Amino acid sequence: MPSDRAENAIRLLVAEDHPMVAVALDSAFELVEDIEIVERTGSVAETIAATART
Repeated sequence: MPSDRAENAIRLLVAEDHPMVAVALDSAFELVEDIEIVERTGSVAETIAATART
């Protein structure tokens, strides 16, 4: 994930358990300049833990 994104970028946590959908979401959001994917999770437990970290 690029670190040169704008300071006011939207920080996004992608929570998706289906690998193909997760890849599609990553690809789509990477095209949007003002969105930074900060974490990717594949389960509810991972998502809860990730929200505590971000």
